[in-house]
Amino acid sequence: MGPNSAMKTLPLIPLDDVVVFPGMNLTLAIDPGAEEEVLLVPRSGDDFAAVGTVARVDEQVRLPGGGLATGFEGLHRGVAGAARTDLNGTLRIEV
Repeated sequence: MGPNSAMKTLPLIPLDDVVVFPGMNLTLAIDPGAEEEVLLVPRSGDDFAAVGTVARVDEQVRLPGGGLATGFEGLHRGVAGAARTDLNGTLRIEV
């Protein structure tokens, strides 16, 4: 889906001290579950940026000790819309 597609609701992943742009790759020690796309949003203190990057889950690697590292590829910018928490406690946001 491109940036001009219909709105979708994605899990929000806050990022401290990093901004991801379209075309960038980033690896984080998180488990996005079965999600194929997420919204990566810079955070400063308790405030989130209004614009983030929609990213595709690229690959996942099991780390020593049982953790999971997930690679993300920035696809396009996304303007954050209304947010809600799902039944699993994941913050999901309209993009």
